[in-house]
Amino acid sequence: MKIEEAVEHCYHTAVSDSCGSEECKRDHLQLAEWLKELIAIREFFKSNNMEIVFDSEGAVKGVSPVETNIFDEEETIPNCTVQVLRNTQTGEESVGWWRNDD
Repeated sequence: MKIEEAVEHCYHTAVSDSCGSEECKRDHLQLAEWLKELIAIREFFKSNNMEIVFDSEGAVKGVSPVETNIFDEEETIPNCTVQVLRNTQTGEESVGWWRNDD
């Protein structure tokens, strides 16, 4: 079941006769709202390239950036010079390039 389907299920259950009591209906509405908050939190983290990190017990350990090294396009520039500048103390690098004269 997808989380969006769970939200719909909770709303449907809350308004149907399958919930026997008002408390059950309130519980399902509350659960639907929590699931909607979770969807919004997931979207926020995804749009900011972040993810929640959990420890081995399942508790939230923190937040870390999502790093991807997948490239789906390549361009090769022939006849050019590449210059790599490196800070030997921090390890930071900057890459520049320019076309060579033909």
